[in-house]
Amino acid sequence: MNEKKTSSGLFWKIYLIFFILIAIYSYSKAFHYLGLMNLIDFTASLPSLAALYGLAFKKELFKGFYWKSYFYFFVAWYILINFFIPWTNKQVNYVYADMLGTIVTVPIYIALYIYAFKFLNSKK
Repeated sequence: MNEKKTSSGLFWKIYLIFFILIAIYSYSKAFHYLGLMNLIDFTASLPSLAALYGLAFKKELFKGFYWKSYFYFFVAWYILINFFIPWTNKQVNYVYADMLGTIVTVPIYIALYIYAFKFLNSKK
């Protein structure tokens, strides 16, 4: 059991580094095209990196209520920006990039869920 937790922690640390690098690269390229929308998206997404950091390094950054609320906000935000505001993607022909982005970001939603609903509850 302890080996599983260690490998899981290592996975989240590697994913954290990977996700930061991908975020820096993609936001630096997209800011030119989508300016304000990506700035809002970047700001809304920053807490997810904090949760990923907290999960990877077993740190409690804020209380569970905040992370549970943020989890629902983050899911709603993703749906809003990708499905109800489609013109943001059409401006730069992001269809395939957005599909790849969705695949790459699925683990951050899983990490946020684990952090908010499992990890922080186990700290009580």
